[in-house]
Amino acid sequence: MSRFADQLQISSQTIVCAQCGDLKAINEVLSKVVEAVKPLALRFLGNCHDAEEACQEITLRVNKYLHTFKGDAKFSTWVYRVAVNQLISIKATFKTQDAQSFDDFEKTLYTDMSSIESELVDLPDYHRMLEEIRIACALAMLQCLGDDLRMAYLLGEILDFDQQEASEILSISTGTYRKRLSRARRNIVAFMSKNCGFIAPENPCRCTKQLDKCLKNQCISRSKFEFAPQQFDEKTWSQAQSYIQTINSIEAKVQAAYRNVRS
Repeated sequence: MSRFADQLQISSQTIVCAQCGDLKAINEVLSKVVEAVKPLALRFLGNCHDAEEACQEITLRVNKYLHTFKGDAKFSTWVYRVAVNQLISIKATFKTQDAQSFDDFEKTLYTDMSSIESELVDLPDYHRMLEEIRIACALAMLQCLGDDLRMAYLLGEILDFDQQEASEILSISTGTYRKRLSRARRNIVAFMSKNCGFIAPENPCRCTKQLDKCLKNQCISRSKFEFAPQQFDEKTWSQAQSYIQTINSIEAKVQAAYRNVRS
């Protein structure tokens, strides 16, 4: 079972009580739903504000339609199916502008990137800013995938669902799911193995060379960190890099980098 779906290990008695209107049971179910779907919402939508709003909408829908859950599937499957449908619906409302491609994103990365590492290294929050850039970049990269590929990648590669449950959540065949996951994985790995210095030291892009540009363009803000934990220092940054570099396959490196995104 997915490590995130584990949070939806709720007794059938609690679910029945919630369906009957017991407030304590309802609160228990909905609080666990929020914690379970938040990682998916953040990675699918790409920013904290939209993810928080999406979680509220998902919670409302789970509460509204909880009475329809009959126990034919696992509760986690049912909840994530509600979440997926809601997230795709929300994402569709953002289609007023063209989706970004991997080529577009690559051009953005290298436009105005410094040729040297930032001189802000002595600032107390220097490594926290680097982590903020790394996570923001990882989330932005996911947006280069189409909705169907991104959702398949998140369910299988990041949230650890097996192909059977992931395909049930998406209401598609396991064969179709495997094709989507394979294509998404291939696209992400190809891009990161070509560009990301966090994944491979010989690659040209560096968070340290992006820092000045990101501050200037207000892609990140020292007054408001969206992603990086408060206690993030040079030692933590070095440990994260060292851990990634000890992994042998590029696919596993990429997976590890994405799983290290704070929810």
